[in-house]
Order: sequence, then structure tokens, then C-alpha cells
Amino acid sequence: MRAHFVHSLEHSLIFMSIPPFSPFWFWVGVFFGGLLLYLLGSLRVRIERWREAAAKQRAEKEEKRRSRAAAEWRQWVAKQVQGNHIAAPLFALEEVALPPRLLPRPPAYLPKDAPRPDDIATRTVPYAPDFAELATLYRSPTLTWEDALARGANLLLLAPSGAGKTTALSYLALRLAHQDATLGDLREFIPLFVHAAELPLPLGEEEPLQVLLAALRKGAPKRALSSLEAGIQDWLEAGKVLLLVDGADELPPRRQPALADFLKQLHKAYPRLRMVVAASPAFSDGLQAVGLVPIGLALWSADEAMEFLERWGALWQKYISPVQGQEEDLPALLLNRWILADDAVFWPLALTLKAWAAYAGDALGGSFADSLEAYVRRFAVAGDENNDEQVRAALAQAALGLLQGDGEPVKPKHLPSALFEQGMLRRRGLGFVFSHPVLQAYLAAPAMVE
Repeated sequence: MRAHFVHSLEHSLIFMSIPPFSPFWFWVGVFFGGLLLYLLGSLRVRIERWREAAAKQRAEKEEKRRSRAAAEWRQWVAKQVQGNHIAAPLFALEEVALPPRLLPRPPAYLPKDAPRPDDIATRTVPYAPDFAELATLYRSPTLTWEDALARGANLLLLAPSGAGKTTALSYLALRLAHQDATLGDLREFIPLFVHAAELPLPLGEEEPLQVLLAALRKGAPKRALSSLEAGIQDWLEAGKVLLLVDGADELPPRRQPALADFLKQLHKAYPRLRMVVAASPAFSDGLQAVGLVPIGLALWSADEAMEFLERWGALWQKYISPVQGQEEDLPALLLNRWILADDAVFWPLALTLKAWAAYAGDALGGSFADSLEAYVRRFAVAGDENNDEQVRAALAQAALGLLQGDGEPVKPKHLPSALFEQGMLRRRGLGFVFSHPVLQAYLAAPAMVE
């Protein structure tokens, strides 16, 4: 058996013996080995290039999707804010609005070596956003939106009702929606315009982003909503969102701290979010604690008022007179001079209503109350005395209900649908609001007296 094993081993060794060296086959092996390595290397490079191309294609596709979503949302915002002013039934915002001027708050402290302001207005006129007539009368220095928002500032826009806060925010949203090149780095920001009353506050268990989305969804078409929901998370994380909150001063007192808490939580979740919030100097409970820098809104000087009236007159002759078959009874210059009278400072709301009444030919006088009354009669009076009294009484009760309410929607009762079509009333959620809070207060006054 041992001999058999030795024989088998010898046979195996003979079989496994190394053949004699052949230069030909050696170089053949080297060639094919090198060829295999080259092919494997080329294949690896091709696979890497394919992966890079696929990743680039996916990134480009994603970027196109984001750009398309942003463009569609901007288009909706531009359409939305065109009607955010009391004369919206007549003209678009971008046709008639003047660029807003902002009143910066002076620094509380200046270092010893810091340069002092050299103009007399800055040194003598106090900062009083609740009395903006003073700054406009003495021509205090002002800022544009792009100046005020420089260096990452978040702003609290302070002005009384009728000074043009909604128009100022809408004007900024419109420029952002159009990606105005003069905005600099801000032109790439996505505007989110929301009214404070649309936010379902207080927060409760909901995430702040979901609360914001709930407000933004109201009134937006399906396509715009799809774009918003597809892009908002990326926009927020990239720090490309400017949130514009209007109507903080229109909230009931108990809901104002809830708004501040919501903004604080939202900013905590998305630290790169930028925001501008409009409020009244008398009603801004907790908003400065959010980190918002107070800034006032300037009223119109006589020169700006004349510029506004010239725009109004040109638009009236272009759109309204041909439809109504009106002839120009008075030269526009004489009419505008009567509207301006001898005032040096003008409130945008008052001047707009006065111009409307003068050009429409239904002015009752030269006061602001006369202009408000002309506006109400223009829409609420149809010629039937009994019906007109009922409509006026219904408007007064509705306005009083909104003023005394706690934020719950008030449903319109005995109010003609024409008031909504003409823009005097606007639907909001399950209820409605007046075209301006000053108009609401004016209509509620008789009911309060009774």
C-alpha cells in the first residue's frame, strides 16, 4: 500500500511539473493580462462617468423642478397682491402704487468716535411711527426696502391704519415675484404673503410650518399649491424665503401674543427664514421679542401726492372714462389741485378715496369722512330708499360684529353679493372682511352709538 502511495505521488508531481519557459507564451500572457487590466480600468472609468452623468442629470432635473415650482408660485403671488389695495376694482397695484419710504429707527447709542448725523431733521425730529406726519413734514431721511432689509434684518413695519402698510408689503412682494434686479441678492427670495387673521392660532400641537401652509393654501389655485408644497421645504432650508405678514394689528388682543409665539417657533425651526411683519405702533404685543427691528412707514409729501394723482388721472382716462362715456369736465391739473388743497402731508388711504370721489363725480366734500361716505354710497346705495337703509344697517351690524368679535368668522347676513363683486367686502375663510379696517370702523360707529 505504501508503494502504491509513493507511485501516486510521483505521478502527481510529474503531472504538475512546470513546463519549460517559452518567451512567446510569456509575452502573450503579458499582453492579454495588460489588455484585461486596461479593459477593467476603462470600464471602471466609464461606470464612474456614467454615475456622474446620471447624478448631474438628476440634479439638473431637480433644479428645473425647483425653478418651475418657484416660478409658478411667484406668478401666483404677483396675481394675488395686485388686488391688495382699496382701489383694486379700478387699477392694478403696480399701475398706481408709489414706492414706499421707510423711517429708520435711530440707534439708541453711538460710540464716542462714531460720526454724528449732520442733517437738522435727524437731530431734531423724534422717531414717532405713530405720528409719521412729523417725519414727512420735516423730510426726515428715509430708506428703501432693499436698504432696510440689508444685512439680514427682519423688520417690524409700524404705522397706523390708513398709512399704507398692506400696500407697502404688497409692493415688496410684487417686486420679489418679478425678481426685480434692483433688489440685489433679495431678487432670488421667494415671497410668502399671508394675513395674520388667516393663521389658525394659537399653535396647539401643530408644527409651525403646517400652520403657515394652512394659511397660504386659502384662496390659492391647485397648481400654485402644488408648487408651494413641492418647494417650500427646500426654500426654507436654503434661506431663500421672505415671509410677509400683514394685519397683525387687526387681530384681537388675545391672539397677538399667539402670533408672536408662532413667528418665534417658525424662526427657531428655520433660522435662515427672513420676515417682515406689519403692525400698529399701539398694537405689537410681543413682536419685537421675536427679533424684529422696528421701522416706520413714511406718509406722502405734497410732491408724492401730486405724482400719485397724475398716475390716477392718466389711468382714469385710459380705463374708466371710455367705459363710462365720461368727458373730462375739468382739466386734471385743476381737479388735482382741489384734491390737494393746502395740505403738506397726505395719508394714502384718504388721498385715494378723495381722488376716487373727485374723478367719479360723487364727492360729498373735501374731508376724509366725506370720502369714506362717498365710497360707501357708491357701492351700498342702489336708489331704493328702504333697501338702502336695510343694507346700511346690515353693514353697520356686520362691522360692529367684526370689531367686537374674538377672531371667529362673521358670516354676512342681508348683504348683497354685489358688495363682494365690487370689492367693498372680501371673503375670508368661512366669513368676510371689509376692504379696509378704517372703513369697518367708520361703518361700525353708528351701531356703537345706538
